[in-house]
Amino acid sequence: MKATRYLMAALTAGALAVTAHPVLAAFSGSPVTNTLNARANVVARCAVGGTLLDFGDFDPLAGIPGAATAQFSIQCVTGTVATIQMTGVTNMTNGASTLTYQLGQNLGDTSWGSKVYTAANASAQMIDVYGILPASQPGVSAIGVHTGAATITVTF
Repeated sequence: MKATRYLMAALTAGALAVTAHPVLAAFSGSPVTNTLNARANVVARCAVGGTLLDFGDFDPLAGIPGAATAQFSIQCVTGTVATIQMTGVTNMTNGASTLTYQLGQNLGDTSWGSKVYTAANASAQMIDVYGILPASQPGVSAIGVHTGAATITVTF
């Protein structure tokens, strides 16, 4: 009888020890929990979309400058601070014939310079561009459509 009580006590103590051990607790039917941490680093990013600055018909003999307005889009991650730069003077060509034009941020500007843009939200914003086609164009030697491109550089 004494041996039976001793054996029962030893088995009960062993069962308690197995249940209390954290590695073996899952075998007892009790849930085991832990956490899964998550991480993502949102980076500054911008996208820019171009458009057409169309001066229409231009008569280099009329002595009247041409003017045009266009917009381009910029879309950045909210909070991104970007500097927009664009060449202020550039050319359109048709073979060897050249038309020079100037770009500005405001009507009448002859130089774009740079513009600081801060994204208040992630929606695309439109930025105005004003173009001037000076009346005096000594490089014009051909009629027809002259084309060119100005590069918009966004640094963030």
